[in-house]
Amino acid sequence: MLTVPSVELLFSAIISKRQYNLATQIWDACSYDSRRRWGIWSVYCRCLLSDQQLEAARPLLNKLQMCSYSIPSANRSVIQGLYTGKYYEECLRFFNGLLELDAKGLLLGDALSFQLAIKSAYQVHDYRQVLSIYDRMVKSNLSASRPVVYIVSSVSTIYVNMIL
Repeated sequence: MLTVPSVELLFSAIISKRQYNLATQIWDACSYDSRRRWGIWSVYCRCLLSDQQLEAARPLLNKLQMCSYSIPSANRSVIQGLYTGKYYEECLRFFNGLLELDAKGLLLGDALSFQLAIKSAYQVHDYRQVLSIYDRMVKSNLSASRPVVYIVSSVSTIYVNMIL
């Protein structure tokens, strides 16, 4: 049986090497107590989503919902998995759903959730939402990465050209 620190290290390695297909083997080797830890199951959920296994991740997403989405780092893991798995529309729905539950954005964790939502909106060509999420990010005093600033600049340019 794997210890919690071992499982965390293995999931970290899986994510860094993008070997998401190995996640289920690690999960199967986890003890019952390990599986009950939100840090373990949320990262496993991220791996499944990153590997485009949305249906396999559903029970874990339901578990997060039963927790009323009250664990910001678990929410962030889901957003990361949805984005990496190219579930852009689902990523936006999840992000916006969290904002409906908490207008302050505290359930989102940190700037990374906002950045991945912006990138998802850009991927589905929802430029209005790109600007809206960025505006909310700035108002929350969160910093954007260089690629996100580039996306927002590009979208802003598109809107300026449309007006002219």
